[in-house]
Amino acid sequence: MFAFTPTVVVARPRSASLNAKRCPLQMSTSPGDNDVVLPYHCAPHSTSVSIHTLSPNAELEVDVGGGAFIGSGSGTGWRDDSGDSGGDDFKGPDEELSALLRSRNAVISDIPSDILRAYEKGLIGLNAIANFLTAQTNIFSRILMSCSSGLRNRFLADRLFLLKIVVEEGIGVFGKLSAEYEQRRHNFWAEKEFVFANLLSALLADFALVYFPAPSVRLTAASGGTGIIARFKEACAALPTNVFQQDRAFTLTQRAAGFSVKAGQLLMVGFFCSLTSILFTNAAVAIRERFDPNYKTQTQKQNPLIVPALYGVFLGMSSNTRYQIVSGVETAIFPKIFRSTPLFVEQSATFGLRFGNTFVGSQQWCTFTRLTKAEKRKEE
Repeated sequence: MFAFTPTVVVARPRSASLNAKRCPLQMSTSPGDNDVVLPYHCAPHSTSVSIHTLSPNAELEVDVGGGAFIGSGSGTGWRDDSGDSGGDDFKGPDEELSALLRSRNAVISDIPSDILRAYEKGLIGLNAIANFLTAQTNIFSRILMSCSSGLRNRFLADRLFLLKIVVEEGIGVFGKLSAEYEQRRHNFWAEKEFVFANLLSALLADFALVYFPAPSVRLTAASGGTGIIARFKEACAALPTNVFQQDRAFTLTQRAAGFSVKAGQLLMVGFFCSLTSILFTNAAVAIRERFDPNYKTQTQKQNPLIVPALYGVFLGMSSNTRYQIVSGVETAIFPKIFRSTPLFVEQSATFGLRFGNTFVGSQQWCTFTRLTKAEKRKEE
């Protein structure tokens, strides 16, 4: 490959902080000299480059820390010290990605390879990587992203995803209790078992209500499976997680199907969340009645099958609709309205929108339980 004996490795200053990993070696020679030019985005700025082998027509190996770039007559690539060869995974950052990494003081190895491949294939945009880098700065976001790919993909799609989880869980307590008191008034403390049951169900379901309708990115293209199960999974993966999602082109049918899928998911979540809280509450009431003969609950014990089924229907119909709209407003309208404002303005608007939605949902649930006789007072 080389008919000369190079003496110096020169770094071209294209980027100040990009790591070499996953970046293929690109060597060239300047006219009139014997220097091998190694683009600077292929070497960490804090690593001293050393040459192990220098002989005509032989392999050139440059140690850049954590592995080595190898150039020879058969080609170039990255050799990871762990034995993983990733030279074909990512062809190197473009100018926009390089600028983003410089602005965040990050390196290319901070970004997982599947995200880089998706970016290179055009499946996600630069904003998704920016959202990932933002999430990486918060320990709670990092923990949640490490739990599942679904959570991580939602962080990629929404920079305020963690805020929405915190807001939903935080105002869940205050909003639910306020609505419960508004509906029950003088029976609030007398029906505290049911208040607690509804609150527990709500807190367990709140996370699901943020998670399922939230926009998400897709990091892989269609697999082209031929089996029935494979085609079904592929069809579900191609649906939007939110009916107002705009990162890809969805048909009206796909959006309607996506809404239906989320309704089914929330129905199951609501059933199991409500079942858990009812079993807990019924057990608490039974224990209290056993040790306190004078204790008389104002409301009958809830049916562990009917009430969870009703709660599942409520989440699938009312909550799914409300949270789809809320998420759509946050992702399609708020960014346009608050484009030139400080971030806290958009965060405040998100808080207000979700607080109002939580209060309205609590009122609807209390009314729903009365209409369906899910809670029956003993005097009735």
